[in-house]
Amino acid sequence: MKKKLTSALAVLMAVLTVVSFSSLPVFAENEEASEINVTFSLMGDAAHGSNGTHYNFYNWISPESVTVTEGTSAAELLTDVLDKKGFAYSMNNGYFTDITSPGGCKLAEYTNGGGSGWMYAVNGSTPMVGAADYLPKDGDTVTWFYIDNYSSDPRLLSNKFEPEAALSSLEAQWDSYHANNGVVKNSVADCEVTSENFTFQLKNADEWSKGVSDPLVVGNNVYVAAGDLLYVLDSNGEPVNGVALEKSIGYTSRLLYADGIIVVPFANGGLQALSAETLQTLWVTDDVSYTDSDNNSKTQQALTSLTYDEGYIYYGTACADFSSSSCGVYKCVELLTGKDVWQYTNDASGYYWSGAAVSGNALIFAGDDGIITSLNKKTGEVLDSLATGLNGVRSTVVMSGNTAYCTTRDGYIVSFSVDSEGKLSDLKSANFAKSSTCTPTVVNDTDGNAVVVAGGATADYKGILAEIDAATLEVKRTVSAIADIKSAPVADIVNGRTYIFYTANKTPGSLYMHELGSDSSEEIYTPDSSAQNYCMASPVMDNNGHIYYTNDSGCLMSVNFVAPYLTGDADGNGKIELADAVIIQRLILYPEKQTPALLARCDVNGDGAVSAFDAVMLLRRIMDYQEL
Repeated sequence: MKKKLTSALAVLMAVLTVVSFSSLPVFAENEEASEINVTFSLMGDAAHGSNGTHYNFYNWISPESVTVTEGTSAAELLTDVLDKKGFAYSMNNGYFTDITSPGGCKLAEYTNGGGSGWMYAVNGSTPMVGAADYLPKDGDTVTWFYIDNYSSDPRLLSNKFEPEAALSSLEAQWDSYHANNGVVKNSVADCEVTSENFTFQLKNADEWSKGVSDPLVVGNNVYVAAGDLLYVLDSNGEPVNGVALEKSIGYTSRLLYADGIIVVPFANGGLQALSAETLQTLWVTDDVSYTDSDNNSKTQQALTSLTYDEGYIYYGTACADFSSSSCGVYKCVELLTGKDVWQYTNDASGYYWSGAAVSGNALIFAGDDGIITSLNKKTGEVLDSLATGLNGVRSTVVMSGNTAYCTTRDGYIVSFSVDSEGKLSDLKSANFAKSSTCTPTVVNDTDGNAVVVAGGATADYKGILAEIDAATLEVKRTVSAIADIKSAPVADIVNGRTYIFYTANKTPGSLYMHELGSDSSEEIYTPDSSAQNYCMASPVMDNNGHIYYTNDSGCLMSVNFVAPYLTGDADGNGKIELADAVIIQRLILYPEKQTPALLARCDVNGDGAVSAFDAVMLLRRIMDYQEL
């Protein structure tokens, strides 16, 4: 009996076990929660206070697709994105009391007045629940936006939650002073011969005190400032847009383009940021403030180039005259908001034309005291310094790998190494001129050796352009010029040949070209009489061989450059070969591939067209039936 009872209990336990486990929910081993896609954006403002000027609301974070787990709230969506992008924030019971940009611009409730603060919208309307309680659905558009006054904000009144100033990421062909380290590769000419494209007058002859900036090329347009105006021209010199600036630029003004924003430096160190697409203002900073140890305020001039790196602008100022400076600062400003991040002060000397380079986490620059300084680019902390022992630097520092180059006012080329921690070493220098304020350009010669190209002046006040071995600083070659070369050389590398463009500081203010490795230069463009004057400006170049530059006449000139060629040299490599005849045959079959420059090279018989006659004539030349 006991044995039967035990067996029955065993059967009962087995049944109960099966029933119990069969009643539990069954989960797939790798089952994941559903995901949804949401379009997210964050629209901010400048921190202008209750009495400051509001310019425009604009995107701090442009619209982007974000994938989140279904059931994520609008508040969690915001914190996820802010954490990933380096923004700080504070919350109180699901309400965001403040959001701070990576550079430190804090927008909180009441920052810009009693009615200011953060709100959110979904698909063009503001939900009736808090962000912690709203669960976005797949395909929703969630916009977080800052308001200056909830009772009068036009976006709330119209239910149109769009930025007042749009930021489009336009492609820049020349985005700053000495862009691309001064090098353009394989420009494709859109004309047959080197010739004037246009001249555009930016100021009158009697406006001698009005400054004119160096130009930028963004998209297919040219941006240039004169006085308190910013002009936008197309590649043919026709105005397409323009706007009055908050203040006037100085005699030297080097614009910057980055992430859809044009930044204009003012005479006394302030900056104005504008949408490159619409020219609407985003923010304006105050003039640079400097007070010496005796509590005397000293006016600063913004004379250096603007350097951009990973969301931040770096530039220097000087309290200076043409020959010396008594003090200056280097500072960091956040591109997105105009917020001052840090400021480094030099109480003994300033920074005049002496732009900075970035190497890893280090910002490298030099000044009128001849001292090279390395700062932590994020904090402004001094990492290292190195005295050149020479007569001051008025050149932008240029990096080539881990080696930096600059020139000195007493005509030396200087090189030094920068390690991964921003430490400076291996200082070298060599004299190549009597004086120089030229920013050098580093290119390779036909043997692949790095060459530094720099300009300056001789003892008899003529100009000099030097080719210098980048490793040893041996001066390999010099070319004379009519006057001091203050411009940064621009190098155009076409079919293995390198052409150097520069200006000289003497009337007529012409444009010159030197082919690397040759012993001469040529004047490729002379301005019309009304546009002739001295010239310290640097040329810039787009991808179609258009060169833009200004001189002291206040005119912007554009020159179409076509690299020298042999008729019949279809591929532009300096030789006439069977491959050139093949290219001509292809152009006959595919005439839509013809460009003005190709036509000029391939029109062997000179009849203005590419035909089978050109191919036959070229083949005869190659086979020595006709003398070359």
